[in-house]
Amino acid sequence: ETRFCDVWIMKEGVAKSFTKMLSIKAPDTWVYYKVLEIRKNGEVIIENIDDIYSSELEVYEPVSGRISGSGINGLSRTFSVNSYMETLLLLDE
Repeated sequence: ETRFCDVWIMKEGVAKSFTKMLSIKAPDTWVYYKVLEIRKNGEVIIENIDDIYSSELEVYEPVSGRISGSGINGLSRTFSVNSYMETLLLLDE
């Protein structure tokens, strides 16, 4: 049975505006997974949760359809993503 991870985006906070952004063919090795971030270049950062103790960050590349491991492992459900914006503003002036 082929499984997919569909990513839906809500536009401008309107609940009825959900649009399917992409569909990722889930590998057989994925038991539980969570999309953490979609980068500006379209790559999707995914937490692949193996069991209650371990997970790995993986990257989905939409152009090639390839999923690759990042080599970053940790406890299940402990990864988070924070966005930031670079600035040249000096804070102490």
